[in-house]
Amino acid sequence: MYKRQVNGDVADAVIEGSDLNASLNRTLTTQRGGGFSLALSGRSGAHQWQLGGTFESARVRYDQTEQEGEFDDTRGVVPEDEPAELSAKVVGSTRTLGLYATDTLQLAPHTHLTGTVRFNQTRVSNQLDTVDDDSGELEAKPTETFSYRQWNPALGLSCSPALASPASWATSATSTAPVTKAWMQSFNTSGVGGRWA
Repeated sequence: MYKRQVNGDVADAVIEGSDLNASLNRTLTTQRGGGFSLALSGRSGAHQWQLGGTFESARVRYDQTEQEGEFDDTRGVVPEDEPAELSAKVVGSTRTLGLYATDTLQLAPHTHLTGTVRFNQTRVSNQLDTVDDDSGELEAKPTETFSYRQWNPALGLSCSPALASPASWATSATSTAPVTKAWMQSFNTSGVGGRWA
């Protein structure tokens, strides 16, 4: 998946006597992902069970460039002849392993109790390059790596008698690990990254 974005902004610094009073900012996001899943199911008396696992992997790259220019009559930015400069870059990867087990027990001809438990382990790694405020040069920041582990249980009860409306009840606990794409949304045009709360 590719996503491009272009916008204009007031230049951070304007040289006296120069018409270059604007900055043309461009961003490009590239994302690739894939995964697989395995499952085994069966019946044993009043029980219908299933065991399974999933693996997902994603890689995201984000590039942000700036190009000096000037505002035209429509407040659009007309870039100068100099090429755009890379102002920030993020390369991130996410890997998630999930294991789950579920069992549905028939309590009565029209009543079933279902219990599920799932374990997720996610590893997120981000490499940020951004312009140093003092030198003005693009420099790589230390790689950030985070790991998240979570047990997610769920329990549900359903009843569907032949002569009445079906009824159900369920409760569950879920979790979502922040991924590189969400981390990049905290990025602003100055190339300063954010962290998860």
